[in-house]
Amino acid sequence: MVSTAGRQLTGTRGVVDRLSPGCQQLLRVAAVAGPVVAIDEVAEVLLTSVAALLPTIDEAIGSGLLVVRDCSLVFADPGLRRRLLAGIPGPVLGPLRAEIRRGELRAGITEQHADDDDPDPALLSVREWDRGDVSSALCRSRRASEDPQTPARQRGHARMVLTYQLIATDEPDTAAELIRQVEPEAGQAVPAALRARLALRQGRTDAARAEAEAAIRDGDPLGTPLARAVLAVTALRAGDPAGARRHAVLGRSALTEEPALPTTFLDWVELLVTMDGRDTEAAGPAATALAGRAVLYLEEPGAAPWLTRLALGAGDHELVAAVSAGLDSAVDQCPAGRTAVALRAAAAHVRALAAADAQALRRVPENQPDPWAAALAAEDHGTVLLRDGDPGDQAAAVHSLQTALSAFTAIGAQRESARVRSTLRRVGVRRRDPGNGAARREGSGWAGLTDMERTIAHLVGRGLTNQQASRQVSLSPHTVNYHLRQIFRKLGVRSRVEIARLMPRDV
Repeated sequence: MVSTAGRQLTGTRGVVDRLSPGCQQLLRVAAVAGPVVAIDEVAEVLLTSVAALLPTIDEAIGSGLLVVRDCSLVFADPGLRRRLLAGIPGPVLGPLRAEIRRGELRAGITEQHADDDDPDPALLSVREWDRGDVSSALCRSRRASEDPQTPARQRGHARMVLTYQLIATDEPDTAAELIRQVEPEAGQAVPAALRARLALRQGRTDAARAEAEAAIRDGDPLGTPLARAVLAVTALRAGDPAGARRHAVLGRSALTEEPALPTTFLDWVELLVTMDGRDTEAAGPAATALAGRAVLYLEEPGAAPWLTRLALGAGDHELVAAVSAGLDSAVDQCPAGRTAVALRAAAAHVRALAAADAQALRRVPENQPDPWAAALAAEDHGTVLLRDGDPGDQAAAVHSLQTALSAFTAIGAQRESARVRSTLRRVGVRRRDPGNGAARREGSGWAGLTDMERTIAHLVGRGLTNQQASRQVSLSPHTVNYHLRQIFRKLGVRSRVEIARLMPRDV
């Protein structure tokens, strides 16, 4: 008498044996790669393209062996995958797994999941995001973070990943709320690193630095790569390239084999550090490869004009083409919202730069919601007008450069501010550096507080604790305390009571 398992195995073998050799090969490689079939990864191992595999994929789905489930292609029967693995000779299985891991199949399924029929959806979402499959990544992390059937640990991880993705797609309120949800179970480091990234995206460089430093102090390695990447950017903006390089190296060294969060932003920061003050040859093919990744521009819309500016200066037409292709793909994939607006503005910026079209550049800053990208656009408009050499355009050029200077100063980009100030000096316009003595004296007193500092001063003046104030302004208590130190210094006080006494009556 034949058992149920025996009949099932015999029946499955019969179905597989009737498939074409190409389909059998696809299924066996997919079984080794993991329970979720990443077709682009399988195509790489088979030295072919996804397009060439379409008939084979249709055959596997038509046979009922593969199905589409939750934004992914998976084995209809997990037991089939185990039986396929059992049918691969041991001397072949080991090298095949090693081949898949060596390439990471461009961030694909690692050996950790080759024997796991319940992969962490957050890790899958991280890989999809870094590969540029934005819609699938968002779908997976959102579903896992909301589904009560998702194991608690995986649900918490999915919320962290979703928060990172929502920061990139510019949904700050939702991202801040998710950070508050995960903090009780995740500790301080990852939430602080995510707040640092959010602050940097919004142009709040001081807050970003404070949150990133808090993440590092916490000591949890899961938040370290992102926190170090943020600190590298703040160091570059402060004119400290050596510090930026140190943070980038430490961020990369802290990565685990399976990063808890996407790594595209760290890749971008490493490129910034590598190309600092050099031409495109300094980064080699890495610059072109990263420039072609659509997700880069969701995370940093200003990367497109920055890379284009650099490529045009070096005559690197391959890099210009890669930026255009990656940016077009990002525009196509981006959900509606501020990031979509930022990407369209970045695309207009890139086209205007390539054409040296000053008139088109003039319109970009007012349409660009990303602070750093808008400042770059204003600077480029002024620079192109000056380069054209028409005396009648000098006033407009100076106006754009002064706009850029104010914008860079507002986000704490001291090095960019110095560059624009140098350009203004060449045309006879001098602007005082707000970092020197006279300007610092002007920055004292209530009028010298930033908007965030005034808000926090108002809250603590009403008697709120740091914890209570942090919830009001969507910052961590660490960052509120940092701002309080700045407030005490600027107001020349030592207590909250004195802040309340100094508050203007109309606040």
